[in-house]
Amino acid sequence: METTVKQLSETKVQLTIILGAQELTDAEQVALTKLSKTAKVPGFRKGKVPAGVAAKHVDPQALQEQTLDDAISKAVAEAFLKEDVQAIERPSVEVKKYVPGEQLEFTAEAEILPKI
Repeated sequence: METTVKQLSETKVQLTIILGAQELTDAEQVALTKLSKTAKVPGFRKGKVPAGVAAKHVDPQALQEQTLDDAISKAVAEAFLKEDVQAIERPSVEVKKYVPGEQLEFTAEAEILPKI
């Protein structure tokens, strides 16, 4: 994960975050686990489907959306902690580039506490 901090004003900051293939693979596994809880597969009770089996029965579009959400949520939290930035509100996120399974680049803007 690469992070770049840009101070937009005294109370606003923008972080540009780039995730690699490993982070996206981890996020996909988390997303697959979440989606397997609601997947209906013959021979398995609802919520008891193994992630490997669920991968074949889950809608690929839903998997990509859940992967994107999980990757962004985790990366934003880690980036703000790593850069020691205290956001007042939830950051607004804008995806710049997304290549499934390879790279995700996005920006997160948030209001921060001004220096006293």
